[in-house]
Amino acid sequence: MWQKGQSGNPKGKKPYTEEQKFFIAKCQNHLEKAWKILEISIASNNWEKQKWATEILLDRALGKPETTGSLEVTQNEPPSTPEQLIAGYREFKALIAARTNPIPATAITNGVEPGK
Repeated sequence: MWQKGQSGNPKGKKPYTEEQKFFIAKCQNHLEKAWKILEISIASNNWEKQKWATEILLDRALGKPETTGSLEVTQNEPPSTPEQLIAGYREFKALIAARTNPIPATAITNGVEPGK
């Protein structure tokens, strides 16, 4: 058990291996090119490219958002016909899509509609 004021890792972080140092150096050689790709993607008229680049930048700048969820359970009668079952599935699928694919602020501010 740790005591107050005592580090949980008293020896500190292990130094990088030669392979890790080599990989980091290789990545740093491509930073300018990667930045240019992000800039071009955000400036494009392609919604998917804009979304991808914006998510990458925001995740790196602000950190990935925490994901939490809640579940409300109600006891309903099970569907008695195939049509009821299909309707319930479609409703569920639309609800999930609406919660997992919000319109990013960039689309609103740039006047770009999703999927266009």
